[in-house]
Amino acid sequence: MDVFRTYGMALLLIGGLALGLGIGASDHVDELDLILHEAADLTGLLAFTSPERPGHLVLIMDVHPFAKEGSKFAEDVVYNFRLREVDSVGAGGTIDVALRATEEHRISCRFAGDPQVATCTAGAEIETQVTVDDTSGGPSEDLRVFAGLRSDPFFMDIPGYLATIALQGAVDHLPEELRKRFDDSPADAPPGVFRFSGKNTGQNTNVLSLVAEVNVENVFGPEAGPIFAVSSETLRADS
Repeated sequence: MDVFRTYGMALLLIGGLALGLGIGASDHVDELDLILHEAADLTGLLAFTSPERPGHLVLIMDVHPFAKEGSKFAEDVVYNFRLREVDSVGAGGTIDVALRATEEHRISCRFAGDPQVATCTAGAEIETQVTVDDTSGGPSEDLRVFAGLRSDPFFMDIPGYLATIALQGAVDHLPEELRKRFDDSPADAPPGVFRFSGKNTGQNTNVLSLVAEVNVENVFGPEAGPIFAVSSETLRADS
Protein backbone atom coordinates (compact mmCIF):
# COMPACT_ATOMS: atom_id res chain seq x y z
CA MET A 1 0.00 0.00 0.00
CA ASP A 2 1.13 3.53 -0.75
CA VAL A 3 1.27 5.69 2.38
CA PHE A 4 -0.09 9.22 2.03
CA ARG A 5 1.35 10.37 5.34
CA THR A 6 2.14 8.97 8.79
CA TYR A 7 1.39 11.27 11.67
CA GLY A 8 3.73 11.85 14.60
CA MET A 9 3.90 9.63 17.65
CA ALA A 10 2.34 10.00 21.08
CA LEU A 11 3.06 8.01 24.22
CA LEU A 12 0.05 6.76 26.12
CA LEU A 13 0.09 5.42 29.67
CA ILE A 14 -2.88 3.31 30.66
CA GLY A 15 -4.43 4.81 33.76
CA GLY A 16 -2.15 7.84 33.46
CA LEU A 17 -1.64 10.71 31.05
CA ALA A 18 -0.58 11.10 27.43
CA LEU A 19 2.82 12.52 26.55
CA GLY A 20 2.99 14.27 23.20
CA LEU A 21 6.20 13.77 21.21
CA GLY A 22 7.14 16.29 18.54
CA ILE A 23 7.96 13.77 15.85
CA GLY A 24 7.51 14.55 12.13
CA ALA A 25 3.86 15.15 11.41
CA SER A 26 1.30 16.11 8.82
CA ASP A 27 -0.72 19.20 9.66
CA HIS A 28 -2.90 20.52 6.81
CA VAL A 29 -2.05 20.67 3.07
CA ASP A 30 1.62 19.74 3.39
CA GLU A 31 2.00 17.85 0.09
CA LEU A 32 0.43 17.93 -3.37
CA ASP A 33 -1.03 14.42 -3.04
CA LEU A 34 -2.82 15.47 0.12
CA ILE A 35 -4.04 18.76 -1.32
CA LEU A 36 -5.62 16.79 -4.16
CA HIS A 37 -7.04 14.15 -1.80
CA GLU A 38 -8.29 16.16 1.19
CA ALA A 39 -9.94 13.23 2.95
CA ALA A 40 -6.52 11.57 3.31
CA ASP A 41 -4.85 14.69 4.77
CA LEU A 42 -4.10 14.06 8.44
CA THR A 43 -4.48 17.23 10.49
CA GLY A 44 -4.31 15.94 14.05
CA LEU A 45 -3.72 12.97 16.36
CA LEU A 46 -4.92 12.74 19.96
CA ALA A 47 -4.54 9.82 22.38
CA PHE A 48 -5.64 9.61 26.00
CA THR A 49 -7.12 7.23 28.55
CA SER A 50 -10.88 7.34 28.94
CA PRO A 51 -11.89 9.41 31.99
CA GLU A 52 -15.12 7.42 32.28
CA ARG A 53 -14.14 3.84 31.38
CA PRO A 54 -10.99 2.50 33.12
CA GLY A 55 -8.80 0.35 30.86
CA HIS A 56 -10.05 2.01 27.66
CA LEU A 57 -7.94 4.06 25.25
CA VAL A 58 -9.41 6.91 23.23
CA LEU A 59 -7.71 7.57 19.87
CA ILE A 60 -8.66 10.49 17.61
CA MET A 61 -7.54 11.05 14.01
CA ASP A 62 -8.56 14.29 12.29
CA VAL A 63 -8.50 14.55 8.49
CA HIS A 64 -9.78 16.80 5.68
CA PRO A 65 -8.85 20.41 6.50
CA PHE A 66 -11.64 22.90 5.74
CA ALA A 67 -14.29 20.17 5.79
CA LYS A 68 -17.91 21.27 5.62
CA GLU A 69 -21.40 19.82 5.70
CA GLY A 70 -21.48 17.06 3.10
CA SER A 71 -17.73 16.34 3.18
CA LYS A 72 -17.06 12.61 3.13
CA PHE A 73 -14.38 10.20 4.22
CA ALA A 74 -12.63 8.64 1.23
CA GLU A 75 -13.78 5.18 0.16
CA ASP A 76 -10.40 4.45 -1.47
CA VAL A 77 -8.48 5.10 1.77
CA VAL A 78 -7.75 2.92 4.81
CA TYR A 79 -7.59 4.90 8.05
CA ASN A 80 -5.25 3.26 10.57
CA PHE A 81 -4.33 3.71 14.21
CA ARG A 82 -1.08 1.83 14.92
CA LEU A 83 0.03 0.99 18.46
CA ARG A 84 3.28 -0.48 19.75
CA GLU A 85 3.86 -1.47 23.35
CA VAL A 86 6.68 0.35 25.13
CA ASP A 87 9.09 -1.21 27.64
CA SER A 88 10.64 1.96 29.00
CA VAL A 89 10.74 5.71 28.62
CA GLY A 90 13.98 7.51 29.50
CA ALA A 91 14.04 10.31 32.05
CA GLY A 92 15.60 13.75 31.79
CA GLY A 93 15.52 16.26 28.97
CA THR A 94 15.42 13.61 26.23
CA ILE A 95 12.64 11.04 25.91
CA ASP A 96 14.23 7.73 24.94
CA VAL A 97 11.57 5.17 24.00
CA ALA A 98 12.27 1.44 23.95
CA LEU A 99 9.61 -0.37 21.92
CA ARG A 100 8.71 -3.88 23.04
CA ALA A 101 9.46 -6.71 20.63
CA THR A 102 5.81 -7.68 20.23
CA GLU A 103 3.38 -7.60 17.35
CA GLU A 104 1.96 -4.22 16.43
CA HIS A 105 -1.67 -3.55 17.33
CA ARG A 106 -3.79 -1.91 14.67
CA ILE A 107 -7.28 -0.41 14.38
CA SER A 108 -8.33 0.00 10.73
CA CYS A 109 -11.40 1.71 9.30
CA ARG A 110 -12.93 1.81 5.80
CA PHE A 111 -15.91 3.86 4.61
CA ALA A 112 -18.63 3.00 2.09
CA GLY A 113 -22.28 3.66 1.26
CA ASP A 114 -24.64 6.62 1.31
CA PRO A 115 -25.03 7.55 4.09
CA GLN A 116 -21.48 6.48 4.78
CA VAL A 117 -20.84 3.59 7.16
CA ALA A 118 -17.47 3.02 8.85
CA THR A 119 -16.36 -0.60 9.17
CA CYS A 120 -13.58 -0.83 11.74
CA THR A 121 -11.50 -3.81 12.85
CA ALA A 122 -9.15 -4.34 15.78
CA GLY A 123 -6.96 -7.40 15.90
CA ALA A 124 -8.16 -10.59 14.24
CA GLU A 125 -11.57 -10.90 15.90
CA ILE A 126 -13.11 -7.50 16.66
CA GLU A 127 -15.18 -5.77 13.96
CA THR A 128 -17.84 -3.09 14.29
CA GLN A 129 -19.85 -0.80 12.04
CA VAL A 130 -21.24 2.66 12.68
CA THR A 131 -22.94 5.22 10.46
CA VAL A 132 -21.15 8.56 10.06
CA ASP A 133 -22.42 11.14 12.61
CA ASP A 134 -23.96 8.42 14.81
CA THR A 135 -22.92 9.24 18.39
CA SER A 136 -23.96 5.88 19.87
CA GLY A 137 -20.50 4.35 19.36
CA GLY A 138 -21.85 1.31 17.54
CA PRO A 139 -22.80 -2.16 18.80
CA SER A 140 -19.41 -3.28 20.18
CA GLU A 141 -18.49 -2.50 23.79
CA ASP A 142 -14.86 -3.39 23.11
CA LEU A 143 -14.43 -1.07 20.10
CA ARG A 144 -16.63 2.02 20.07
CA VAL A 145 -16.35 4.37 17.08
CA PHE A 146 -17.47 7.83 16.04
CA ALA A 147 -16.86 9.43 12.64
CA GLY A 148 -18.13 12.81 11.54
CA LEU A 149 -17.73 16.57 11.20
CA ARG A 150 -16.16 18.42 14.12
CA SER A 151 -14.54 21.79 14.83
CA ASP A 152 -10.82 21.90 13.95
CA PRO A 153 -8.69 22.34 17.13
CA PHE A 154 -5.76 23.61 15.03
CA PHE A 155 -4.52 27.18 15.77
CA MET A 156 -2.48 29.09 13.19
CA ASP A 157 -1.70 32.80 13.22
CA ILE A 158 -1.00 33.31 9.51
CA PRO A 159 -0.53 37.13 9.70
CA GLY A 160 1.92 36.72 12.58
CA TYR A 161 3.71 33.86 10.82
CA LEU A 162 4.17 35.83 7.60
CA ALA A 163 5.30 38.94 9.48
CA THR A 164 7.84 36.88 11.44
CA ILE A 165 9.26 35.29 8.27
CA ALA A 166 9.50 38.67 6.54
CA LEU A 167 11.22 40.33 9.49
CA GLN A 168 13.64 37.43 9.92
CA GLY A 169 14.63 37.77 6.26
CA ALA A 170 15.34 41.47 6.78
CA VAL A 171 17.28 40.86 10.02
CA ASP A 172 19.49 38.25 8.34
CA HIS A 173 20.86 41.00 6.08
CA LEU A 174 21.69 43.45 8.89
CA PRO A 175 25.25 44.04 10.13
CA GLU A 176 26.17 41.72 12.98
CA GLU A 177 25.96 44.37 15.72
CA LEU A 178 22.43 45.34 14.72
CA ARG A 179 21.37 41.71 14.30
CA LYS A 180 22.34 40.99 17.93
CA ARG A 181 19.63 43.36 19.12
CA PHE A 182 17.08 40.87 17.78
CA ASP A 183 18.96 37.71 18.73
CA ASP A 184 19.84 38.58 22.34
CA SER A 185 16.34 38.35 23.80
CA PRO A 186 15.93 37.48 27.51
CA ALA A 187 15.58 33.76 28.15
CA ASP A 188 11.93 34.11 29.16
CA ALA A 189 10.98 36.29 26.16
CA PRO A 190 10.25 35.31 22.55
CA PRO A 191 12.89 36.11 19.91
CA GLY A 192 12.95 39.73 18.83
CA VAL A 193 11.74 38.86 15.34
CA PHE A 194 8.68 36.99 16.59
CA ARG A 195 5.38 38.64 15.65
CA PHE A 196 2.00 37.52 17.02
CA SER A 197 -1.23 39.09 15.80
CA GLY A 198 -3.53 36.99 17.99
CA LYS A 199 -5.67 36.07 14.99
CA ASN A 200 -6.59 32.40 14.59
CA THR A 201 -6.73 31.88 10.84
CA GLY A 202 -8.32 28.49 11.41
CA GLN A 203 -11.26 29.83 13.40
CA ASN A 204 -14.62 28.42 12.29
CA THR A 205 -12.97 25.71 10.18
CA ASN A 206 -13.89 22.04 10.53
CA VAL A 207 -12.34 18.61 10.05
CA LEU A 208 -13.61 15.07 9.68
CA SER A 209 -12.84 13.29 12.94
CA LEU A 210 -12.45 9.54 13.48
CA VAL A 211 -12.62 8.46 17.12
CA ALA A 212 -11.99 4.95 18.43
CA GLU A 213 -12.37 3.84 22.04
CA VAL A 214 -10.82 0.43 22.63
CA ASN A 215 -10.93 -1.94 25.61
CA VAL A 216 -7.23 -2.74 25.89
CA GLU A 217 -7.46 -6.02 27.80
CA ASN A 218 -10.28 -7.52 25.73
CA VAL A 219 -8.87 -6.48 22.35
CA PHE A 220 -5.08 -6.52 22.76
CA GLY A 221 -4.82 -9.08 25.58
CA PRO A 222 -4.39 -8.96 29.37
CA GLU A 223 -0.61 -8.49 29.12
CA ALA A 224 -0.75 -5.49 26.78
CA GLY A 225 0.52 -2.12 27.95
CA PRO A 226 0.65 -0.24 30.19
CA ILE A 227 2.44 2.19 27.83
CA PHE A 228 1.81 2.49 24.09
CA ALA A 229 3.38 4.45 21.28
CA VAL A 230 0.57 5.57 18.97
CA SER A 231 0.56 6.81 15.38
CA SER A 232 -2.06 7.28 12.68
CA GLU A 233 -1.85 6.92 8.92
CA THR A 234 -3.93 7.03 5.75
CA LEU A 235 -3.23 4.47 3.02
CA ARG A 236 -4.40 4.07 -0.53
CA ALA A 237 -6.66 1.05 -0.44
CA ASP A 238 -6.01 0.10 -4.07
CA SER A 239 -2.19 0.13 -3.96
